[in-house]
Amino acid sequence: MAVAQPLDVQYALRAADRVFRLQIADRPESQRRGLMWRERLPPDQGLLMVMPKAMEIGVWMKNMHFALDVVWLSVSWQVLDVKTLMPCRTTRCPVYTPRVKARYLLEVGAGQFPLKVGQKVEIIHTSGDSLPPQLNAAQP
Repeated sequence: MAVAQPLDVQYALRAADRVFRLQIADRPESQRRGLMWRERLPPDQGLLMVMPKAMEIGVWMKNMHFALDVVWLSVSWQVLDVKTLMPCRTTRCPVYTPRVKARYLLEVGAGQFPLKVGQKVEIIHTSGDSLPPQLNAAQP
């Protein structure tokens, strides 16, 4: 069994009064792996999947050891859909999709995400540098 590496944190996401330190998954292999095989996720950390364009981003909970709040976000960082998902313990795991196409997908521990559909989050580069183009809300 592969054990995921610790989060490589350079970015944070602010949602209301909560701040989550983020690992960025912007490559297909890191997006497929997601948070699978991790034993736990600290309450102040999360995984942000960055898609090349708005699309229907499906999620499943295969090989997960803990429940997640899964949040689909628009290019302008608006919450499009939120679901709390439990680990799948069967061989046939369902795939969960958003109500509408999304540019970003955020995974944090279940019960940690404080916002509702229609509200916005803010992305912060923790070094104070400017955000790269794939995290800049001005990009389509």
